[in-house]
Amino acid sequence: MGAIAVEKFACLRSMTGFAKATRSINSVLVDVELRAVNSRFLDVKIRSQRLDGNLEMRVRDVIKRSHYRGKIEVSINLAVEAVEATLDESQFNQIDSMVSTYTALCRRYGAKEESLGHFLTSLLLSKRIDGGDLPVLDEVMEDAICEVSEEASKRLHESRLKEGQGLYKDVSGRLKEVERIVEKIVEMSGDLPQTIRTKLKERLALLDADVPLESTRIEQEVLLLADRADVSEELARLKIHLARCMVLLNPSESRAVGREIDFVIQEIGREVNTIGSKVQHAVVQGFVIDAKSELEKIREQVQNIE
Repeated sequence: MGAIAVEKFACLRSMTGFAKATRSINSVLVDVELRAVNSRFLDVKIRSQRLDGNLEMRVRDVIKRSHYRGKIEVSINLAVEAVEATLDESQFNQIDSMVSTYTALCRRYGAKEESLGHFLTSLLLSKRIDGGDLPVLDEVMEDAICEVSEEASKRLHESRLKEGQGLYKDVSGRLKEVERIVEKIVEMSGDLPQTIRTKLKERLALLDADVPLESTRIEQEVLLLADRADVSEELARLKIHLARCMVLLNPSESRAVGREIDFVIQEIGREVNTIGSKVQHAVVQGFVIDAKSELEKIREQVQNIE
C-alpha cells in the first residue's frame, strides 16, 4: 500500500469558534458576537430586540456565505455612545456639598476616608450624559449592521480555520497510524496459507497415529481455509478509503467535508471489522484492535469538523 500523502491543510475548519466585531456608526455602537458549536446542519440563531424580519434575513444570509455547518448564535447589540458632560460652577458647588457630607458621615461612623476617590469617581460617572433613545433603523444603519456582522463572520471563519489546523494534525496523524497497522496486516496476510497449513498439521498430529492422512486432502483443507481468510479485497478497499479520507482533509476550496469524512471513516471501520472476523490469528486480531482504537478517536474528532 502506498503511503498516504500528508499535505498542509487548505480549508479544513472546526465547527466551534467565537468572534466579535464592534463599530461606531453615527454615535451608535454596533456590537456583534458570534458563537459557534457543533451541529449536523447550519443553524443560525439571531438574538436582538431591534432587528425586524427583513434585517434578520440579511444578517443570516451574510453568515451563510462563509459557513456551512454548525449552530451559530448571533448576538447584535446597539447602544448610544455616552458623551462626557462638562461641569459648571453650580455643579462643582453641589459636589463640594456632597463631599462635605461624605467626610462628615465618615467621621461620624468611623469609616476611612481613603475611599473618597471612589466616591468622586461615582459622582463623575453619574454626570455622564446618555445619548438618548436609539435612532430608527434606517437604510444606513441596517447596512452598517450587515457590514459589522460580515466582519464578525470573517473573524469566526479565521477562528474555525485555526481550530481546523489542530484537527487536521490529529486526524491525519491517526490515519497514518492506521495505515501502518494495515501494512503490518498486509505483511502477515502473505504468510497466512503457510500458517494455516502448519496449524492444521499440528492438530492432525494429535489424532490417533493409526488414522491415515492424505496429503492431498490436507492441501485441499488448507486452500479452503486460506480462501476464507483471504482479505486482499478488504485491504485494497482500505487503501482507497484511507487515500480518499486524506483528500477530504485537504479540501481545495471552502466547503463542508465533515459528514463525508465521517462516512469514509465508517467504511474503513467496516473493512477492519471484516478483516478481524476473517483472520483468526492472534497477532492480526491485535492489529485489528489497535486500528479500531485509532478509528474511534478519529471519529470523535471528525464530529468537530465542519
